[in-house]
Amino acid sequence: MNRRGLTLVEMLMTIAVLGMVASMVLPLLGDGAAGRIGVASILLRDDLEQARFRTVANPERPLAVVVAEDGAGWMVVDPAMPDTPTTRDDGTPWIIRAGEDRAAGMEDVIIALQGTSEPLLDFDESGAVRDRSATPSFRISCGERVRIIEVGAVTGLVRIHNEE
Repeated sequence: MNRRGLTLVEMLMTIAVLGMVASMVLPLLGDGAAGRIGVASILLRDDLEQARFRTVANPERPLAVVVAEDGAGWMVVDPAMPDTPTTRDDGTPWIIRAGEDRAAGMEDVIIALQGTSEPLLDFDESGAVRDRSATPSFRISCGERVRIIEVGAVTGLVRIHNEE
């Protein structure tokens, strides 16, 4: 049999496949600032939770998160030595800098710690925020986009809020 065209079923299948591919690619072409804030939010949330969990598991070696002075990252430290990063399990310093290593997708992101009198956020042996005078939060911004990470003062639980 000599066929010279596509059947209706073949055409519909081709359109469906192209539609699925487009639905996966189009979000990648969207707002880059939202993606960079998303990367920063997830990394910071994970590091806050690690600092909290490790402090609860080993209260003799508490951990804290300190935001860099320029707002372009943070590090996990021993609260007694807030200028010196602790090390990860692989022996590397626990420093996150926008545009480097794990934070390669965080270019132009600025992070600020709010709602605390200390320049760092640390936890006590029960997992609560040590300074309970206010609810601490981190403001993550990139251009006009903003996301807030709030840490429960009593529970220590971390919540990411969408843009203000």
